[in-house]
Amino acid sequence: MRLVTLAAAAAALLPAASSLAQTDASLARKPGWWEMQLLISGPTPEPIHQTMHVCTDAGVDKVQSPLGVNMNAGGGCGAGAKVVRTATGWTVSGSCDTGQMKITADAVATGDFNDRYHVDIVTHMDPPPAPEAATVKIAMDARWVGQCPDGKKPGDVEMATAAIGAPK
Repeated sequence: MRLVTLAAAAAALLPAASSLAQTDASLARKPGWWEMQLLISGPTPEPIHQTMHVCTDAGVDKVQSPLGVNMNAGGGCGAGAKVVRTATGWTVSGSCDTGQMKITADAVATGDFNDRYHVDIVTHMDPPPAPEAATVKIAMDARWVGQCPDGKKPGDVEMATAAIGAPK
């Protein structure tokens, strides 16, 4: 599970989404309760399936973009970020140098960010924390479920325990 955590942290360092989410309002999600299905490949022999829910609003999307990227990653990340609007969505690429590891990430996002969207992220770590973690791929399918449930406020997240292998 340590490698899974590292893979998620590496994806969170993708700096380009910061400029993307802050400069283009069309990338903001519809406020409400979103379900995200993640498939993480690379750090373990079998893919890891994970489901999470998040209550969003415009304020949440300024901190945690719809791409699943932490906008406050820090660490000097963000220089040289490249964001390109395509006919079907967005491409985002960037890199970070933590001093101990260089992390590069590329993402492709498609969908309307109103009802559903899909993001593919490929992250490379050099040197990797373990050989199998040199390249990590994350596929995320997100769909709007409805208004946030009673008792949930913007920023609240629920995460199901990760399952290794095919979903049952």
